[in-house]
Amino acid sequence: SNYNNEIVATGNLKIYKHNRLVFLGEKQLSLTPKEFDTLLLLVSKKNTIFSKKDIYEKVWHEDANGYYHQVENVISQLRKKIDWKQVASGELVVVKGFGYKYSI
Repeated sequence: SNYNNEIVATGNLKIYKHNRLVFLGEKQLSLTPKEFDTLLLLVSKKNTIFSKKDIYEKVWHEDANGYYHQVENVISQLRKKIDWKQVASGELVVVKGFGYKYSI
C-alpha cells in the first residue's frame, strides 16, 4: 500500500491515520481518541460542512438523539489544543446553527 494514503496533511499539520498520531510541525499533539477521530473526519473532507449529528454518528458510532454537547466539547478542545495560525493552511470553523467544517 502507498504509505501516503496513511497520512492526511494540511499545511504543517499531519495526521497519521493508522498510528493515530498528530503532529504540528515537529511537535506531537496529545489528543483524545474522539478528538483524533473528529479532526481526521473534518480535515479529510476539507470545506465540507458536517452537522453536529453527522459528527456524533460518525465518531461515536451511535444515534445522536439530539445530544450534541460532547461534539461541541471536542471541537472546543481541538480549537484550543491546535494553534491554527501555525497550521497556516486552514482552521476549524463553526457554521452557525448547523455544525462545523475545516475551512481552507
